[in-house]
Amino acid sequence: QESAAIALVRHSWINENFGSGQERRFLDRYGEYIDQETHQQRLDRLLWEGRLTTAARMMKHVNEDYRRLAEARASLRAMRGGVDGAINRVPEKYRDDPGLIYERVRWRRKKDRDQDARDLLLSQANDLAYISIRPQYWWLEKAILARRALQKGHITDAYRLVANHGQVDAGDIAEAEWYAGWIALEFLGDADIALTHFQNLYDVVQYPISLARGSYWAGRANEALGDEKRAREWYTIAADHAHTFYGQLAIDKLGSKPSYSVEQPVPTPEQRAAFEAQELTQVVRKLGAMGLGNIIRPFIMALVYEHDEP
Repeated sequence: QESAAIALVRHSWINENFGSGQERRFLDRYGEYIDQETHQQRLDRLLWEGRLTTAARMMKHVNEDYRRLAEARASLRAMRGGVDGAINRVPEKYRDDPGLIYERVRWRRKKDRDQDARDLLLSQANDLAYISIRPQYWWLEKAILARRALQKGHITDAYRLVANHGQVDAGDIAEAEWYAGWIALEFLGDADIALTHFQNLYDVVQYPISLARGSYWAGRANEALGDEKRAREWYTIAADHAHTFYGQLAIDKLGSKPSYSVEQPVPTPEQRAAFEAQELTQVVRKLGAMGLGNIIRPFIMALVYEHDEP
């Protein structure tokens, strides 16, 4: 039980956000259970999240080597002057710290030094050991730099940035896989690689709009490969979601129109009478009769949300 309590204390210290007074009270009460590693993990988290004021208060709780790393990261995040000196003061054992590399990439991108940012990211931080740590932060930099690289004609760099994305949430995976597939198909002309990305997209999503997107682009990739049969199969899957944008594009590709069989519900006389008797219904009718159509919409929407019957 004691070990579980200590684990809870350390977890709270790492993950919770406190004001300065709360920090003092927490440490007064539980400080004996918080070791150096826990202090470092808290400071690391604060720096990733850009909470520089709170991070500054944490500096005194970590050893000198880690403090120099943290100071360099904070200077880069705040876009302060003298960042080269701050980086040079970082001990050798921390020079490849993912947080430091991330801040250096971000700093260069913010300074419009895109080539330098890409070089650093691709040479030191494009493997899963780095991007699996805070993958969404890395993806933001990768996506921005990839877009800029495309605009400047650096197609291979753009693809490399997004292909090894390291995302873990389905929505983020889908977005990254689409981006990589799109670059491969539209810019590199590599439909085989593009198809792999679009199939990966399709495999991780559940919602109709995303299923239609993945299957439509898989169809496009197969079409580019000259496999008309597989292309039509994928387009047919996309067309099943005809109410989506990509479903409509797929229908156009198939040269067919969707066949709907939608029965319009008809209210019973009792339902109609109950509806007409409501005060809100009467208000809507009176506003319409008075020509006040400009203010009638909120009342109509209220009627829609209040009723699930025809």
